[in-house]
Amino acid sequence: MASFVLPTCPIPHLPMIDLTLIHGVMFVWSGITLTARMIYARRARVRKARSGAEKTAPAPMAILAIGAWCAIIGLFIIMPEQVMSQVLQSPVLWIGQTAGIIGLVFGFWLLVRSHQALGDFYDIKLFVKDAHRVIDVGPYSYVRHPMYTTYFIWIVSTGLLLPHYIFSVILLMAVVGFRRMARKEEQILCQALGVPYRAYMKRAGMFLPKW
Repeated sequence: MASFVLPTCPIPHLPMIDLTLIHGVMFVWSGITLTARMIYARRARVRKARSGAEKTAPAPMAILAIGAWCAIIGLFIIMPEQVMSQVLQSPVLWIGQTAGIIGLVFGFWLLVRSHQALGDFYDIKLFVKDAHRVIDVGPYSYVRHPMYTTYFIWIVSTGLLLPHYIFSVILLMAVVGFRRMARKEEQILCQALGVPYRAYMKRAGMFLPKW
């Protein structure tokens, strides 16, 4: 049976990094994250959409990026040795490995805190709901789209755990796609919430805090 092979980088063969640790972390993290996303998705739509509210649709580039990222994670969980054989190996990669694990955990914390801050204003697609207001607490006090920031952190962290140039491509696609989505969402929110949201945009960055 043919095995899946990622495009290889022209790199020398170096000692293998800890496959068991990486596989365990990715397996547990994927399970917990998927469960959390399903729970939050079921809690969505508590508030009804405001009459005539416009809904946003995910940008194709963002869907493609997240789809490719999830596919690689799935392949790694199913056949870790085959995928690991295609990534960069180096004795010093334990540094990136540690940073990658920390990034996955921090991203999950950021996701949970973002959902807590949004409460029942969260939905899979953004639209203005009844009694909608500016959310500027928790992670939203620093960035306007912390859930998108979470995906960027996870992609970078995965790239540190499974070093391959393909994650640079996925990250670029994600930034382009999510930036397009964010701009559309902010256009809707500016029209619906007016001056308060425009003032909020001056205080908080789009994906990174304003220092």
